[in-house]
Amino acid sequence: MPRSAPALLVALAALACALAGEGQKPELPGLRLDLKAKTIEFDGTFCLGEYPLELLICQNTLKDYESMISSPCKPSVLHTALLALGLKPRVRDKKEPGVVLREGDPVDLRLRFTRERKEVTVEPRELIVHLESKRHIEATPFVFFGSFLFPDPENEKRMIYLGDAENWLIGLLGDTASVIDLPPAAAGKYGALAIDTKAAPPKGSKVTVILSPAKDRKPPEAEKEK
Repeated sequence: MPRSAPALLVALAALACALAGEGQKPELPGLRLDLKAKTIEFDGTFCLGEYPLELLICQNTLKDYESMISSPCKPSVLHTALLALGLKPRVRDKKEPGVVLREGDPVDLRLRFTRERKEVTVEPRELIVHLESKRHIEATPFVFFGSFLFPDPENEKRMIYLGDAENWLIGLLGDTASVIDLPPAAAGKYGALAIDTKAAPPKGSKVTVILSPAKDRKPPEAEKEK
């Protein structure tokens, strides 16, 4: 089981604070961070995976068969940008990583793309349905999971960010690798979610992902992962 790395998490937090002191729009590779507007934006492409939907967004294309969107944005960079906005990730028990002591802060997520020659901005839920009921998933903010850090098998002094290793940006099943995911009560189960092909644009369409702290929404209660 991966273990936490407090020193590296502190280093990420320090980097986020340094970015906040650089100006309203500090530069991070692969995304656009606006501290004044409290937003993060990064670009992606609708890959519309045909396998059971596990991820909303994967990094690059290694997991595009089970994702709605692929993006070149690196998971650990997204984590740093979220810290720069003042958001806090999950806090896990050091001895029992499966126990979440504090749930991560809630995050609002929007997708901006062109549909039928008109630019639209929608919540991800408008493009995702439950396979059995064919209804869209419930309205809820996503959660800053924060992924995980674990020792490199080839060099125990080096830590690896699980999201980077798994190409995992934003999940839908409450996965540990996710930088951001649905809260436990709303997370889907494997094989239960699908893309609403009538609402989503064609494969290959470009999309801008927009993140911001959720307004007036408290983070869900922490609970032990199953």
